[in-house]
Amino acid sequence: MRHPDRFRVLRACWLWAWMGLAVPAAGQWVQVDTVWIEGNAKTRAWVLLREMALLPGDSVAASELDRLIERSRQNLYNLGLFNEVLMEPVLREGRLRLRVRVRERWFVFGAPYVGLEERNAFDFVGAFRTRSFRRLVYGGSVTWRNATGRNETLYAFANLGFSQRLLIEYLQPAAWRRQNIDLRAVLRAAREPEIIAGTAGGRVQWRDLRSGPLLQMVSGAVSLKKRLALNDYAYVEAAWRRYRAADSLYLLDLGYGPLRFLTSPNGVESYPSVTAGYIRDLRDNRSYPLRGYRAHVFGKYAGPELLGSTAFAKLGGSWAQFFPLSRRWNVACGIQSIYTFGDSVPFFDKSVVGLLRYEFQGISTELRGYEPYLLTGTWVHFNKAELKYGIVPWQILHLPAELMPFRQFRELPVGLYATLFCDTGYIADQSFSNQDQTFRGRWLLGYGAGLNVVWGYDLLLRIEGSGNHLGQFGLYLQAILPIK
Repeated sequence: MRHPDRFRVLRACWLWAWMGLAVPAAGQWVQVDTVWIEGNAKTRAWVLLREMALLPGDSVAASELDRLIERSRQNLYNLGLFNEVLMEPVLREGRLRLRVRVRERWFVFGAPYVGLEERNAFDFVGAFRTRSFRRLVYGGSVTWRNATGRNETLYAFANLGFSQRLLIEYLQPAAWRRQNIDLRAVLRAAREPEIIAGTAGGRVQWRDLRSGPLLQMVSGAVSLKKRLALNDYAYVEAAWRRYRAADSLYLLDLGYGPLRFLTSPNGVESYPSVTAGYIRDLRDNRSYPLRGYRAHVFGKYAGPELLGSTAFAKLGGSWAQFFPLSRRWNVACGIQSIYTFGDSVPFFDKSVVGLLRYEFQGISTELRGYEPYLLTGTWVHFNKAELKYGIVPWQILHLPAELMPFRQFRELPVGLYATLFCDTGYIADQSFSNQDQTFRGRWLLGYGAGLNVVWGYDLLLRIEGSGNHLGQFGLYLQAILPIK
């Protein structure tokens, strides 16, 4: 718990003066007396208090009170543990008593999985259109959240069939509570009989090996995230990757000469890496933001070659801003850029457009309108803008007990938005595998309209019609935020 002291009052006065504002008079300060929480049957109270912008003992300017209460409510909802968060302040004679009521979600999810090992929604629809189901995979996943009430997450996924994959991820918020440090550990393994070996004319080139796996991969990572302030984070991650390719990989040819897929001549690509970054996140609802902003700067170093087969570095940043124009109208815009240093970069480690992959936290290199293509490069830059109209503005739908017997599912977030969007992008490639020059070194334009459905446990479905600078148009289904 935080307590008022002379230093904090002096610091608050200095901040007001530095911002060119008048320091509030004594009667304009509010003292937080108590904060009590109801409805957290399983979640520990400190998990919620960690997200609060107001704690017992705090002294805040009266003009800031509503903003800090709303910020606290948004932070609690963004934990992903509650269907509903209510704030009930009682202010008397400059003293605040804040009541926080929450409704917990369901914490254990298990689901079977049947799908096609396709690159994106465009290829997925193409497979159904041609009735090509040879990349069929099947398996399942288990997500266990908040097992001991500390907001930890254990996620496991495995599939068999065309490829074999295993993913195990564990997240422990406040693993070191005094230092406010979160812990995350990830293990991945895969055996792939067919890989995206490269591109020709911007189109994906799959190559396979009938006698066995063409590529085997195993990787592990451990990351620490330090909370610097209520909505500011710094993180660092140490990882190791190892790829082993079949000898026949070096016999493949995409029409540009010998394939340049790995940097190592012996078929093994193995290296350590360190990634670090800083995030400031002031969005309202992170599953579908309508107000606020998110800034992210990051860097990665892979190598040195003394410890692995290659060495390269990446630097980048992103900014996303969300503006409410009215209750139904919203504008979102974003910018992001990733630059890779070093020409000895494996093909699969370049920045990729047209493949769902999150190399850095919350960074999606999606360029709408170019779903039919796969574009790789050592420098990618995007500008994105979107206008949203709330046909059904985001809200919590309360279902009666007669309709939904399970209490955790009675509060259902729903929203329906029509959108207009415009994306621009620029891609350059200076790596040794820069064999396909299609769309390189020029500005790309994507545009269109769509329908966004927000529902359930932070689920999103985007149905979009988009075009590009070539005059090509298509209808696509997505399930990720285009601007985040």
